[in-house]
Amino acid sequence: MAPVTHLPVLPPPQHPTPQTDYYEADVSGPDQSTHLWIYAPSERAQDAKLPAILIAPAGSDLLHGMRLGNGDRPEHLPYVTAGFVVVAYELSGGTEDPDAHDSFAKAQGGLVNGLAALAFAKQQIPFVDSSKIFAVGHSSAGDAALLLGAHAPSLKGAAIYNSAGDGCWHQSHAVLKRLAGSDPHFAEFCQRTRAASHVGHLTVPIFLFTSGEDTTCPPSSVKALAARLHQAGRACKFVEASSGDHYSSMLEQGIPTAIAWMRSLL
Repeated sequence: MAPVTHLPVLPPPQHPTPQTDYYEADVSGPDQSTHLWIYAPSERAQDAKLPAILIAPAGSDLLHGMRLGNGDRPEHLPYVTAGFVVVAYELSGGTEDPDAHDSFAKAQGGLVNGLAALAFAKQQIPFVDSSKIFAVGHSSAGDAALLLGAHAPSLKGAAIYNSAGDGCWHQSHAVLKRLAGSDPHFAEFCQRTRAASHVGHLTVPIFLFTSGEDTTCPPSSVKALAARLHQAGRACKFVEASSGDHYSSMLEQGIPTAIAWMRSLL
């Protein structure tokens, strides 16, 4: 695993809303750096120790990484309102990177980025309770959260919304065949970064959410992941909403339900 080589000091906060302190930072590693957005409730006791969540941006094809953008903020702010610190982290190898796939592969499908975010949260954010950190993510970011949960046993748990952990295997067979033809290591990369193949490493509790109206990630595939977790003896809470599409169900029902689940573990 690529180690973190530099953890910066938390900079002074900016203020996107009157209720939220906002920071940005870059954590350096030997092959890439991880850009972070950090949010915290503005009104907190001076010596407060708050729970935190780690979250990657959704929307990756899981062949490349993903940068953070303003469209990600609606997924971040509900946790701040609920009293959590949010550490959002980018996935190395965004599509604007000329070596995007190689950068994503070196970051082990975003696992290195998630571990960098975890190290920063535990060591450089004085108001985070290092024993109460969760990984969360929607769609492709759910894969990142599950992968991180499998390799960061110090996490309190992981919440995955509308994701089956299939990694880039959700791509069409034609796309994968074409890519495999140009890269002899491609199949190994696909399997190594497929979060569902890391279930055997999991020790943290898992929250899985799906919606009956999700046509992007069918509920049947999320149910299959839940069954696999239960069969492996992993602690898993499975919730299926009756309505809401791939995105709206996560915002309107998934996040509030997961926050209640996280609070139950605290």
